[in-house]
Amino acid sequence: MISQIDLFNQLFYRSDDGFVAIICYDQDIADINVYAPDGEWCGATRASNHYTRMADIRHIINYRKQWQS
Repeated sequence: MISQIDLFNQLFYRSDDGFVAIICYDQDIADINVYAPDGEWCGATRASNHYTRMADIRHIINYRKQWQS
């Protein structure tokens, strides 16, 4: 289930396929959770660099697509 968007949980990335990445600022190091279009959790990353975060998100999405097919 996708987290509610609020002050501490913000939309970080939305793909054309409908995958969503939400960043959570509740902890010292921000977590990014990735959700499938149906709302199922796919994976997470705790990377600190923007480009590393984006690479991790793309890897999680690509792995999920391969797993579904």
